Parts: sequence; structure tokens; C-alpha cells
Amino acid sequence: MNFEKYTTKAAEAIQSAQQTAYNANHNAIDEPHLLWAMLAQSDGFVPRIIKKTAQKKPIDQLIENELQKLPKVTGDNQMSITQSLNKTLLEAEKQMKKLWDSYITTEHLFLAMLHNQSAFSKKLKEQWINYNTTIDTI
Repeated sequence: MNFEKYTTKAAEAIQSAQQTAYNANHNAIDEPHLLWAMLAQSDGFVPRIIKKTAQKKPIDQLIENELQKLPKVTGDNQMSITQSLNKTLLEAEKQMKKLWDSYITTEHLFLAMLHNQSAFSKKLKEQWINYNTTIDTI
């Protein structure tokens, strides 16, 4: 992953997602790890959009439930990213270009997550968070 394309906040979110996965003994970083990391950025875009469109507590609970479902591994393992998160990262670059930006931001990562139609994205939509309402706030 080329962090030169990412803003500081976006790169920090990805690194924090990796740390969250590691601390939870998960062998792969997935979308819930990334959303958890972006929500932790109190001055970031994602907490602001969640505040406008959904309740933070149910979102926190949704993420925690998803993280608990992920398999745990013990011992020394190689950390990877899931196919779903990889699609999100690739889509974030498309979102960046669509919005005529020069760097991938947390906004692009979040929009990409909502755009992907993953199982996790569908659960976010159940919480009234969707691509159209999110892009309208940018």
C-alpha cells in the first residue's frame, strides 16, 4: 500500500485498524477495523457524519458485534487484509478521482466502504447510513 497517496488521517486510520486487528488476535484487517479506527478520530469526518445520520452507540455496537464474529488466531501470524477491505481501498482511489481530490482521505475511505455493497456496508445502511446521504454532506 502506497501511503503517499493518503492524507495523514487516512494513513493513521489504516494503521490503527491494523493495530486493532492485531490486538484482537485477528489475522486479517477488515472494514469493521477501519471504521472503528475512523470513528476514534474525534475531529475527523466519520464521527461528524455518524452524528448527523445515525446514532453513534448503535454503530459502536454494530462494529463490536462484527469484530467479535471474526476468527482469532494465536501465535505469530502474517497479517493480511480481507478482500472486502481491499475493494474498499481500491474504491477509495476512485472516489478521490471522482471528487477531484489529490489524496485519499477518510471521507473517500468511508464513501468507498458504503459503495462496495459488502455485508458490512449493508448493515451500515440498516443504521440509516448510505452513500447518497454521505456524499451530500461533503
